[in-house]
Amino acid sequence: MWGRSVLNEFSNIIEFVGLCNINPGRLETVKQMLQVSCPTFTDFDKMMKDTKPEILIVTTIDGNHHEFIVKGIKLCTTLLNFKFFAILLHPIKHLCLCLVRNASKKHIAHKAP
Repeated sequence: MWGRSVLNEFSNIIEFVGLCNINPGRLETVKQMLQVSCPTFTDFDKMMKDTKPEILIVTTIDGNHHEFIVKGIKLCTTLLNFKFFAILLHPIKHLCLCLVRNASKKHIAHKAP
């Protein structure tokens, strides 16, 4: 699981401030597996507003991955993406436009497969 490796390597400098998923059961399972005490959310926008994370890690399904990346670019200082940014042309164009508009204040990383 991606979160466990993040905690194992960087627990001295990171803290999970929120977890978000549309499935509350999955959220609780992940929270227990990671052994974190952060709040959980089924609403991404609420999580971002309430927690104001310095770094956003996006690990959604491919079909809507770009939506959360765009929101993260607009709201977060740093974004870490574990998959391709997008798989379809329209979302790729949207992402590129968003990156150009927000490039001066964002740092983006991609973990290649």
